[in-house]
Amino acid sequence: GTPPLALLWSGPDGFSSTLGDISVLSAGTYSLTVTDANSCILTRDYVLDAPAPMIITAETEPASCPDTRDGSILLTVSGGSGTLIYSWNDGITSADRTGLPGGEYIVTVTDGNGCVQVATITVGITGENCLRIYEIITPNGDGSNDTWQLRNAELYPDAEIFVYSRWGKLVYHSRNAGDEWDGTYNGKILPNDSYHYVIHLNDGTEPRMGVISIISK
Repeated sequence: GTPPLALLWSGPDGFSSTLGDISVLSAGTYSLTVTDANSCILTRDYVLDAPAPMIITAETEPASCPDTRDGSILLTVSGGSGTLIYSWNDGITSADRTGLPGGEYIVTVTDGNGCVQVATITVGITGENCLRIYEIITPNGDGSNDTWQLRNAELYPDAEIFVYSRWGKLVYHSRNAGDEWDGTYNGKILPNDSYHYVIHLNDGTEPRMGVISIISK
């Protein structure tokens, strides 16, 4: 062409420049128009590719109980470029996870270009056969084992509890499995003895039955 040459770039998102060299660009098609002193025009298109964006998907296996580490996460990442680096909020750097309790887990994935994608993954809890029933209560006011509690009771909102003396007298009843029994009946500490409990979870399973002993030291 006949100097001087006038350059005009156009591109994605309203990009425009009159420079010969352009940089810090997003992916897309860039059109260059060159006009010389005689108004001769040359146009060329240039396509900048980019890796597909990273998409994180996860298959989870729920934990059986809140205090059981048998949940898992199988992670799949599509897109990105190069070697992927995984960083979980609890310090683990592998893609897949096993031996997990229920809860939320956050993973940050970084590809070879430094692109970052973050995902929050929830491991559920099935809540099957999770009730933990203690067999001794020592209501002596020392702050240790003073009340009878059912561990993981929050998983069974429809539970109903009955406690009977050895002669079949009802000494405690509750429709809330989260309640704590202090070993009293009508406001008085019951004598040291073995008492029989029946717990109806009302979830289609058989009632839980056993013995709880009151030992006042």
